[in-house]
Amino acid sequence: MDKFSPARSGLLVVDMQGFFLDPKSPACLPAAQAILPRVRRLVSAFRARRRPIAFAVYKTPKSGPMARRWHKVCRSKRDLALPFALEGEKLFVKACYSAFRGTVCGRWLKRRKVRDLVVCGVKTNLCVESTVRDAFDLGFSVFVPMDACGASKRSLHLGSLRNMAVGFAQIVKSGVLLGRFYPSSQALKTSRWTGYTPNTGDSYEPAATRENPQ
Repeated sequence: MDKFSPARSGLLVVDMQGFFLDPKSPACLPAAQAILPRVRRLVSAFRARRRPIAFAVYKTPKSGPMARRWHKVCRSKRDLALPFALEGEKLFVKACYSAFRGTVCGRWLKRRKVRDLVVCGVKTNLCVESTVRDAFDLGFSVFVPMDACGASKRSLHLGSLRNMAVGFAQIVKSGVLLGRFYPSSQALKTSRWTGYTPNTGDSYEPAATRENPQ
Protein backbone atom coordinates (compact mmCIF):
# COMPACT_ATOMS: atom_id res chain seq x y z
CA MET A 1 0.00 0.00 0.00
CA ASP A 2 1.28 3.45 -0.95
CA LYS A 3 2.18 5.84 1.83
CA PHE A 4 0.96 9.41 1.59
CA SER A 5 3.76 11.97 1.44
CA PRO A 6 2.85 15.63 2.14
CA ALA A 7 6.08 16.71 0.43
CA ARG A 8 4.84 15.29 -2.89
CA SER A 9 1.15 15.93 -2.45
CA GLY A 10 -1.52 18.08 -4.01
CA LEU A 11 -5.17 18.75 -3.22
CA LEU A 12 -8.02 18.86 -5.73
CA VAL A 13 -11.35 20.16 -4.39
CA VAL A 14 -14.26 19.24 -6.64
CA ASP A 15 -17.48 21.28 -6.97
CA MET A 16 -17.57 22.81 -3.47
CA GLN A 17 -19.29 25.82 -5.02
CA GLY A 18 -22.35 27.97 -4.47
CA PHE A 19 -24.50 25.83 -6.75
CA PHE A 20 -24.34 23.00 -4.20
CA LEU A 21 -23.67 24.98 -0.99
CA ASP A 22 -26.11 27.90 -1.23
CA PRO A 23 -29.39 27.05 0.56
CA LYS A 24 -31.24 29.15 -2.05
CA SER A 25 -29.84 27.14 -4.95
CA PRO A 26 -32.17 24.62 -6.67
CA ALA A 27 -29.32 22.11 -6.44
CA CYS A 28 -28.38 22.69 -2.79
CA LEU A 29 -26.81 19.51 -1.45
CA PRO A 30 -26.99 18.90 2.33
CA ALA A 31 -23.96 16.61 2.13
CA ALA A 32 -21.86 19.49 0.79
CA GLN A 33 -22.59 21.53 3.90
CA ALA A 34 -21.95 18.48 6.09
CA ILE A 35 -18.43 17.90 4.74
CA LEU A 36 -17.45 21.57 4.48
CA PRO A 37 -15.57 21.74 7.84
CA ARG A 38 -13.37 18.77 6.89
CA VAL A 39 -12.70 20.15 3.42
CA ARG A 40 -11.67 23.44 5.02
CA ARG A 41 -9.26 21.64 7.37
CA LEU A 42 -7.64 19.83 4.45
CA VAL A 43 -7.28 23.10 2.53
CA SER A 44 -5.70 24.75 5.57
CA ALA A 45 -3.20 21.90 5.97
CA PHE A 46 -2.09 22.10 2.33
CA ARG A 47 -1.80 25.89 2.55
CA ALA A 48 0.33 25.62 5.66
CA ARG A 49 2.77 23.32 3.84
CA ARG A 50 2.56 25.42 0.67
CA ARG A 51 1.48 22.42 -1.37
CA PRO A 52 -0.51 22.87 -4.60
CA ILE A 53 -4.26 23.31 -4.23
CA ALA A 54 -6.65 23.32 -7.17
CA PHE A 55 -10.37 23.96 -7.17
CA ALA A 56 -12.63 22.60 -9.88
CA VAL A 57 -16.11 24.03 -10.42
CA TYR A 58 -18.85 22.90 -12.75
CA LYS A 59 -20.43 25.26 -15.29
CA THR A 60 -23.29 23.89 -17.36
CA PRO A 61 -22.53 23.99 -21.09
CA LYS A 62 -25.10 25.57 -23.40
CA SER A 63 -25.63 22.35 -25.33
CA GLY A 64 -24.70 18.67 -25.37
CA PRO A 65 -25.41 15.68 -23.11
CA MET A 66 -24.58 17.48 -19.84
CA ALA A 67 -26.95 20.34 -20.69
CA ARG A 68 -29.72 17.89 -21.59
CA ARG A 69 -29.27 15.68 -18.53
CA TRP A 70 -28.92 18.41 -15.89
CA HIS A 71 -31.71 20.93 -16.34
CA LYS A 72 -30.79 23.07 -13.32
CA VAL A 73 -28.60 25.67 -14.98
CA CYS A 74 -25.27 26.42 -13.28
CA ARG A 75 -23.75 29.46 -14.96
CA SER A 76 -24.05 32.50 -12.68
CA LYS A 77 -21.26 33.97 -10.56
CA ARG A 78 -23.12 32.90 -7.42
CA ASP A 79 -23.36 29.32 -8.71
CA LEU A 80 -19.60 29.24 -9.36
CA ALA A 81 -18.60 31.03 -6.16
CA LEU A 82 -16.11 29.29 -3.85
CA PRO A 83 -16.57 30.05 -0.15
CA PHE A 84 -12.98 29.46 0.93
CA ALA A 85 -10.62 29.82 -2.05
CA LEU A 86 -8.02 32.55 -1.68
CA GLU A 87 -7.21 35.03 -4.40
CA GLY A 88 -4.57 33.57 -6.68
CA GLU A 89 -5.36 29.92 -5.95
CA LYS A 90 -5.88 27.82 -9.05
CA LEU A 91 -9.42 27.41 -10.37
CA PHE A 92 -10.47 25.11 -13.20
CA VAL A 93 -13.91 25.53 -14.76
CA LYS A 94 -15.20 22.28 -16.22
CA ALA A 95 -18.21 21.46 -18.37
CA CYS A 96 -18.39 17.77 -17.53
CA TYR A 97 -17.92 15.43 -14.58
CA SER A 98 -14.14 15.07 -14.49
CA ALA A 99 -11.88 17.95 -13.50
CA PHE A 100 -9.36 16.72 -16.06
CA ARG A 101 -11.60 16.79 -19.14
CA GLY A 102 -11.29 19.96 -21.17
CA THR A 103 -8.87 21.55 -18.68
CA VAL A 104 -5.11 21.62 -18.10
CA CYS A 105 -5.51 20.44 -14.50
CA GLY A 106 -3.36 17.34 -14.97
CA ARG A 107 -0.54 19.29 -16.59
CA TRP A 108 -0.72 21.97 -13.87
CA LEU A 109 -0.40 19.38 -11.08
CA LYS A 110 2.44 17.49 -12.74
CA ARG A 111 4.43 20.67 -13.32
CA ARG A 112 4.30 21.15 -9.56
CA LYS A 113 5.71 17.65 -8.96
CA VAL A 114 2.52 16.27 -7.44
CA ARG A 115 2.59 12.50 -7.01
CA ASP A 116 0.06 11.91 -4.24
CA LEU A 117 -3.24 13.57 -5.13
CA VAL A 118 -6.02 14.03 -2.59
CA VAL A 119 -9.45 14.43 -4.19
CA CYS A 120 -12.45 15.59 -2.16
CA GLY A 121 -15.80 17.28 -2.72
CA VAL A 122 -19.14 16.42 -4.32
CA LYS A 123 -20.80 14.39 -5.65
CA THR A 124 -18.89 11.29 -4.70
CA ASN A 125 -20.56 9.10 -7.33
CA LEU A 126 -20.38 11.62 -10.17
CA CYS A 127 -17.72 14.33 -10.39
CA VAL A 128 -15.46 13.01 -7.64
CA GLU A 129 -15.36 9.44 -8.95
CA SER A 130 -14.93 10.57 -12.57
CA THR A 131 -12.05 12.82 -11.50
CA VAL A 132 -10.45 10.04 -9.45
CA ARG A 133 -10.58 7.56 -12.32
CA ASP A 134 -8.94 10.04 -14.69
CA ALA A 135 -6.32 10.99 -12.08
CA PHE A 136 -5.35 7.34 -11.68
CA ASP A 137 -5.07 6.90 -15.46
CA LEU A 138 -2.85 9.99 -15.59
CA GLY A 139 -0.40 8.39 -13.17
CA PHE A 140 -1.26 9.98 -9.84
CA SER A 141 -1.45 8.02 -6.60
CA VAL A 142 -4.95 9.00 -5.53
CA PHE A 143 -6.26 9.35 -1.97
CA VAL A 144 -9.93 9.96 -1.25
CA PRO A 145 -10.94 11.14 2.24
CA MET A 146 -14.32 9.47 2.59
CA ASP A 147 -15.58 11.95 5.19
CA ALA A 148 -14.69 14.92 2.97
CA CYS A 149 -16.83 13.71 0.07
CA GLY A 150 -20.60 13.59 -0.20
CA ALA A 151 -23.51 12.56 -2.40
CA SER A 152 -27.27 12.96 -2.51
CA LYS A 153 -27.75 9.53 -0.88
CA ARG A 154 -25.55 7.60 1.52
CA SER A 155 -25.96 4.45 -0.59
CA LEU A 156 -24.56 6.26 -3.64
CA HIS A 157 -21.69 7.67 -1.59
CA LEU A 158 -20.70 4.29 -0.15
CA GLY A 159 -21.14 2.45 -3.44
CA SER A 160 -18.86 4.93 -5.18
CA LEU A 161 -16.22 4.60 -2.45
CA ARG A 162 -16.24 0.84 -2.96
CA ASN A 163 -15.81 1.29 -6.71
CA MET A 164 -12.84 3.61 -6.27
CA ALA A 165 -11.26 1.36 -3.65
CA VAL A 166 -11.22 -1.59 -6.04
CA GLY A 167 -8.76 -0.12 -8.50
CA PHE A 168 -8.40 3.64 -8.51
CA ALA A 169 -7.73 5.15 -5.07
CA GLN A 170 -6.95 4.56 -1.45
CA ILE A 171 -9.97 5.41 0.66
CA VAL A 172 -8.98 6.95 3.99
CA LYS A 173 -10.36 9.27 6.63
CA SER A 174 -9.42 12.93 6.55
CA GLY A 175 -7.89 12.66 10.02
CA VAL A 176 -5.29 10.23 8.70
CA LEU A 177 -4.19 12.69 6.02
CA LEU A 178 -4.15 15.56 8.50
CA GLY A 179 -2.02 13.41 10.79
CA ARG A 180 0.62 13.25 8.05
CA PHE A 181 0.77 17.04 8.01
CA TYR A 182 0.72 17.35 11.80
CA PRO A 183 2.50 14.23 13.16
CA SER A 184 2.06 15.24 16.80
CA SER A 185 -1.67 15.85 16.47
CA GLN A 186 -4.44 13.71 17.87
CA ALA A 187 -5.50 12.90 14.30
CA LEU A 188 -2.50 10.63 13.80
CA LYS A 189 -2.80 9.05 17.25
CA THR A 190 -6.40 7.99 16.68
CA SER A 191 -6.18 6.83 13.05
CA ARG A 192 -3.95 3.99 11.87
CA TRP A 193 -2.66 4.23 8.32
CA THR A 194 -4.59 1.52 6.55
CA GLY A 195 -6.59 1.22 3.37
CA TYR A 196 -10.19 1.86 4.27
CA THR A 197 -12.97 -0.36 3.00
CA PRO A 198 -16.30 1.39 3.66
CA ASN A 199 -19.24 -0.58 4.96
CA THR A 200 -22.92 0.15 5.35
CA GLY A 201 -22.38 1.58 8.82
CA ASP A 202 -20.13 4.37 7.57
CA SER A 203 -21.43 7.86 6.98
CA TYR A 204 -20.04 11.17 5.79
CA GLU A 205 -22.78 12.99 7.70
CA PRO A 206 -22.61 14.49 11.19
CA ALA A 207 -24.12 12.26 13.86
CA ALA A 208 -27.11 14.55 14.22
CA THR A 209 -28.21 13.91 10.62
CA ARG A 210 -27.56 10.20 10.30
CA GLU A 211 -31.09 9.19 11.20
CA ASN A 212 -32.39 10.90 8.09
CA PRO A 213 -29.75 10.49 5.37
CA GLN A 214 -30.28 12.51 2.22
